[in-house]
Amino acid sequence: MEVLRERGWDILFVTHPNWGHQKIQPELERRGFAWTTATFAERFDRGINLRGYLRRFRDIVHGSWDLARLLKTYRPTHIHIGNLTWFVDFLPALLLTRTPVIYRLGDKPADHRAAFRFFWRFVVGPRVTHFLCVSRFVCARICALAHVEGKTSVVYCRPP
Repeated sequence: MEVLRERGWDILFVTHPNWGHQKIQPELERRGFAWTTATFAERFDRGINLRGYLRRFRDIVHGSWDLARLLKTYRPTHIHIGNLTWFVDFLPALLLTRTPVIYRLGDKPADHRAAFRFFWRFVVGPRVTHFLCVSRFVCARICALAHVEGKTSVVYCRPP
């Protein structure tokens, strides 16, 4: 993100309102990045009850509402996603906006359950404009899973 900023891009980070202030927001401020907050849902873990599911769906709607308002006021040229959970947290807004979505895949996409395979192939794959993969292995896995050949690039991470 620092390289993009050096090239003239305006970057706005969206952080969690309850725990972003602990480490993320101070680091963003130290580096001179702008940030705002939005509602993030808790993970859909095994063993949650109906009330837990309803709370998570409510948070997804709230998070999408937050993102939709941000898209209207900030008007980004692209949205960067780096985690499947973030994609789910803002799913309605991401499906309704035409703003290109760039997904950075730092790990092999989860494919150990049919629901994950379905989600990657029929929701994430079609919606994401471009996948940035950290290795050829990760690139091959997302191409095999979501059939997104032509929408991927391998960008190796340099050590700090």
